[in-house]
Amino acid sequence: MSLASLFNKTSLFEAIRYTLASIVALAVDTSILFALHSALDVPVLWATAVGFFSGILVIYVLSIKHVFQFRRIEDTPAQELFWFWLSGFIGLLLTVFSIWMLSEHFQFPLLGAKILTAGFVFAFNFIFRKLFLFTNWLEN
Repeated sequence: MSLASLFNKTSLFEAIRYTLASIVALAVDTSILFALHSALDVPVLWATAVGFFSGILVIYVLSIKHVFQFRRIEDTPAQELFWFWLSGFIGLLLTVFSIWMLSEHFQFPLLGAKILTAGFVFAFNFIFRKLFLFTNWLEN
């Protein structure tokens, strides 16, 4: 399978479903963050971490159940979840670094930096997960 064949009609539909699943995961992440911090007075960093990991779990379940048609390592779900989580964690690091660079060094407004970063990190996560977890490289 060539890299160019990854971006076909099936991949387009997966990208659309991934976008919808990401919106759901973001809603869960944000809801948990605000519920823990505002309603239960959990410190913001802990609430953020719990929300983030909850969002990762939601996007993982939606990805394997509704988004991607092929799972490369479905026989070892712990390993699959680890790589899925790792890509999310890399996305988190990219988010922190990008927002810091854009807002502090390039004087972007925070909202503008967040929007640019979110688009970039969304694309990174989709492409990483598609290439390494949800593509059958043996298929012609």
